Amino acid sequence: MTYHDRQGNSITREAWVAAMKDNRVALDQVGPYQVSTVWLGIDHGFGHGAPLIFETMVFGGGGRTDLTERFSNRYTTEAAAIQGHANIVGMVQALEGATP
Repeated sequence: MTYHDRQGNSITREAWVAAMKDNRVALDQVGPYQVSTVWLGIDHGFGHGAPLIFETMVFGGGGRTDLTERFSNRYTTEAAAIQGHANIVGMVQALEGATP
């Protein structure tokens, strides 16, 4: 398993553990949903292409899983994660606004 800092550089497991104390990139509440983007530090692309070390996920919704299952993504850079987070917040806002 390889570990990466927020800039995508390889780091030791010990450095990763220490850095994980502050892994939040963004968090927004959209109606009953939370959109969360975090730095994972572990390549979730599993060695296929550039390391995917950031992730956005949607939580909540009072049992509705359609949004939580549809809107998640992983990213290589923090800048892409921030943009992806904003995109997913916008999509959830648009759909939540259309929900009775």
